Amino acid sequence: MKALPNTFGHWLLTRKQRLDEACAAAFRSGADRLSAAELKAANLSMKSLYAACDADRYTCGGDCDYALAGAGVMYTGHFHGKRVHDSMAVLETLPDMFRTKELHICDVGAGSGAALWAWALIACYLRDIKTECPVHNWTSIDSSPCMLEQNERLWLELCKVLPDVQKVVSRQVPICTDWRTQHTIPTGAVVIGGYLFSREDSTRHTRTARAFASTLQDSGAAAVVLWTAESKTIVMRRLIRQLKGWDDQSPKNLAKCPLDGRMLQCIYAAQSAFRSVALPIDTDWPQRYNWGSYPTKATALAMVRKDQYPESSVLEPVMK
Repeated sequence: MKALPNTFGHWLLTRKQRLDEACAAAFRSGADRLSAAELKAANLSMKSLYAACDADRYTCGGDCDYALAGAGVMYTGHFHGKRVHDSMAVLETLPDMFRTKELHICDVGAGSGAALWAWALIACYLRDIKTECPVHNWTSIDSSPCMLEQNERLWLELCKVLPDVQKVVSRQVPICTDWRTQHTIPTGAVVIGGYLFSREDSTRHTRTARAFASTLQDSGAAAVVLWTAESKTIVMRRLIRQLKGWDDQSPKNLAKCPLDGRMLQCIYAAQSAFRSVALPIDTDWPQRYNWGSYPTKATALAMVRKDQYPESSVLEPVMK
């Protein structure tokens, strides 16, 4: 199956401001419920995820506390746009998996729902150009109630931008649990996860890979697609060893996502929220609140079970 037509970039460009406004609206809706202390703590926690680089050394980012009341709200500005960008680059690279038949997709560690946004944008574009596309059942799974609350706000705002979105994807009720919980993933599901593993998970990479492989095997998942930062790919390399009887069909290159640039409306929303509770403005927001850039910094893994997909052509990555 071919990659998306070049007109996808123009289609996205005409909607980018409204997508930015949707993120800003979801930010304001969540921030209105938070105190100054909650906003401040969540912003500081989000900043711990960034890598640091100075004249002497490079330091990888750490982990943040997704249990904080304002985690979902601040994540919207700091990372939702970047994660939509990365998710789109991955999903567009694997059209033979996602655009040939209906799937039950389980988005583990779904967070703000960036992968769902990415697929919804692709599917709505295909509908607009009258190209057939399956309607997937989509279940978001995350252990943080705060992140899932923001996931819901962002989905409702996306529905305003894309009135037909519920015709192209069947969003199921999100599940608040950890991917390690038994019976969370239905048999035959395609499991996806963007930036799923924490810094602690990557430090304990062998144990994490074994646990995740066990979850996939025990649930009877049909395929898994993961993407993450280069510094955490060690878990994915260990996972390949654990999934015996699966075909590794990971793409060597990801598609060029046309969504980029600053999220100006989201920046303004954050500034307004902090001013309203007498907090100082974070001068890093103009650089950090954005839709990502090319080349996409994520690295992807795609594996399928041979007993679920006996034909080797299930995944035929599109190189761009």
